[in-house]
Amino acid sequence: MAIQLLPERISLPPEPRISSARTPAGYLVQVLILAAVCAAGVFAGIQTNGGATVAPMWPPTGIAIAGLLILGPGYWPGVTAGVMLALLGSGHGMERALCATTQTTLEALIPALALHRMGWKDASFERLRDVIRYLAVAALGGPLIGTGFYAGYLAWHADTYSVTAPLLLAIFLGSFTSMVLLGPFLMTWLGPRPSLP
Repeated sequence: MAIQLLPERISLPPEPRISSARTPAGYLVQVLILAAVCAAGVFAGIQTNGGATVAPMWPPTGIAIAGLLILGPGYWPGVTAGVMLALLGSGHGMERALCATTQTTLEALIPALALHRMGWKDASFERLRDVIRYLAVAALGGPLIGTGFYAGYLAWHADTYSVTAPLLLAIFLGSFTSMVLLGPFLMTWLGPRPSLP
């Protein structure tokens, strides 16, 4: 009779590398960390594009969606605070910083809420169904929400700014690129470990 020391399949529970805080102090610390990372993303996006807030990739959007899907939608104040403080610190006016902050927060928060409502919990992208949900809801829906919000802001200030298709396309693509490249990268790096076959 042979004694089996190891099971045939080793199955580890998917534990996130970063999890939601259990205390108010822990929540505050995680909000501040998310704010700092989003602020760094703003500075990176602005520096790579000569000071403009319209960039080929807008890093705060990918950082925000990853943070909100890993930690939960309740961490949106970290996104808002980080983006707002970074934009004000980089010399943008209050009104324009508020608009870009609202845009970035909404294009991450609304898809995160929708995905959580749909039962999406696979930050490691192991199931095709969850990948398709992420691409449809977050990668397409988020930038559409943000671009629509920004178009409304520009239309409201038609005497100062002109709404052009290339500008709106650039805004959409900057967020879309971040949602497709940076968001999934951060979620697979920081989210739950993939289950073993």
